[in-house]
Amino acid sequence: MSRSVIESAWEPASAGSIRLKADPTGPSMVKTTLILVLVGALVGAIIASFVVPPALAWYTEPGGLPGGATIPAVVQIPEVIRYATNGLLRGQVIGGGIGAAVGLVLGITIGVRSRRRQTI
Repeated sequence: MSRSVIESAWEPASAGSIRLKADPTGPSMVKTTLILVLVGALVGAIIASFVVPPALAWYTEPGGLPGGATIPAVVQIPEVIRYATNGLLRGQVIGGGIGAAVGLVLGITIGVRSRRRQTI
């Protein structure tokens, strides 16, 4: 970069500091935060897709039966499918929400750090 381009990007803010003319809270920071939120939601839903099915299987498995006894099961297949799908979708929504929250916190943290570095 030429020296004039670098110098034109900086302006004196007060007697003791120099500030960058670009606003780190402007549209580029909002865009970055929004991308992090969406990526976080997607990653959270993907992780939930792998974690929830074993958790559902563990939760519905009968435990504590003496001597390996079995329980005769008469199940209503539509109810079982509805329960499993609802559990998976609920887990994905929760995972997506957690991922979005993590992405939001990360985006805010990046914005705060860039504003701190802006003042030299």
